[in-house]
Amino acid sequence: MKDYWRLVTEPFEFLNINFFHMNQELNEHVSLSFSGLIADNSLEEYLDMLQNDSWFKIEVEDKYQERQILFYGIITSYTINFTGQDTVLTLYGMSGTYLLDLKSHLRTFQNGTEKHSEILSFLCKENKEMAFIMGRQGDEEISNLLIQYYETDWQFMKRLASH
Repeated sequence: MKDYWRLVTEPFEFLNINFFHMNQELNEHVSLSFSGLIADNSLEEYLDMLQNDSWFKIEVEDKYQERQILFYGIITSYTINFTGQDTVLTLYGMSGTYLLDLKSHLRTFQNGTEKHSEILSFLCKENKEMAFIMGRQGDEEISNLLIQYYETDWQFMKRLASH
């Protein structure tokens, strides 16, 4: 087992980590709660970043300075608390798959010779940040009418994967 030495966060730099909780379950978005001390002189810059869609990355670093990504997702909310002279920033986030779960669609796929990968490629064009990995065994032709009936792309992909 590899020993990791520290957590590295981007684009926010924390002086000290107070709390870190990540929940990952099959077929669900990864959720994150992360809290820590930030430098007072960074507060204004961080507030500006948080006004827009902000992505947040947490990596673990080993003694050889090799990194592995633990979490990469979008910040859904945040709080800032001032305790004494300390500024504590708490971030709540979801994996990028969360963005696929925001809008429902009504679409049909009725070519009769389309493969699962072609439907996923279509969804990738609609969601520019999306990508997928598929093994050869799962890429079968869909011979019947397939309807995305007021489902989000995330719900539809989960249903497609269950076939």
